[in-house]
Amino acid sequence: MSFNIWEHLFLKGEYPSRDKLLYGLTLEQVNSIPTGVSHSIYEELWHLTTWQDTVISNVRDNVDSGKEGNKFPERTPTDLKEWEDLVNKFQSGVKKIMEYTAVSENLEKEIEPGITIHDDLCCLAVHNAVHFGKILAIRQALGAWPPEEKS
Repeated sequence: MSFNIWEHLFLKGEYPSRDKLLYGLTLEQVNSIPTGVSHSIYEELWHLTTWQDTVISNVRDNVDSGKEGNKFPERTPTDLKEWEDLVNKFQSGVKKIMEYTAVSENLEKEIEPGITIHDDLCCLAVHNAVHFGKILAIRQALGAWPPEEKS
């Protein structure tokens, strides 16, 4: 099996897998904001996913559509299904990225002068890493890390 840098950056590498980071949380845990922390796990993933969707649109349309809009959600989820839907939306976005990066010619296209899709996806990977680091720290502060093993 060969090394896939995109899988490493977006799914499994450098720190716990993204699936593990998002697994086994309660509604209370995803909405909690521990003392000294700016956002909840839900808010961090919402922000990360919204930004990821913007970059995917840029990649798909081969343009830089800008990255304005709500930085964090205006409300918290009221049931666990909303959290699960957000996790699924994040995972769906990563699947689109994996499909797109499987064709190396796609990565060399410019979305603006001097900035390629490869560059934009590398920036997104760094952005995601920052927010997943925050999610891990929040889980630790809540005593929700590591998650219980799946049965």
